[in-house]
Amino acid sequence: MKKVKIRWHSRAGQGAITASNALAQTLDEKFFTQSFADFGAEKRGAAIEVFTRISTQKIDAIHKIEKPDFIILFDESLQNPHELSRDEILRGANENTILIVNSSQKKTSFTNFAGKIFHCAADEISQKNISKKIPNVPLVAAFLQI
Repeated sequence: MKKVKIRWHSRAGQGAITASNALAQTLDEKFFTQSFADFGAEKRGAAIEVFTRISTQKIDAIHKIEKPDFIILFDESLQNPHELSRDEILRGANENTILIVNSSQKKTSFTNFAGKIFHCAADEISQKNISKKIPNVPLVAAFLQI
């Protein structure tokens, strides 16, 4: 692995920042990592983007990730006319990009995505195990498994 770039699309309060930070901190001793979020003064439930870089070399970049290797979508309902379009979620993706969608359905609006797509029923997993819909840990586990 030379460099991995991850862009997370989430709602505030779903744990994307915590997931990105935990992933970066866990890998910190073996790799160079970077984790940061892009959001304003929004409240819980607002759309946010989080970015993670993992590299075997020092990371000099300090900008948003525009060409991600992975896109992790915490909540499909973010794709709507008032928040994010499908194109905004898939911005910079190509046939090598891996999309991980929090969904128990195999057929989603991303089914015809040009890259690889994986579905993880993260809400159901977290609801079953901690009685709350906080999908961050199941989605990190899905990322690590892929």
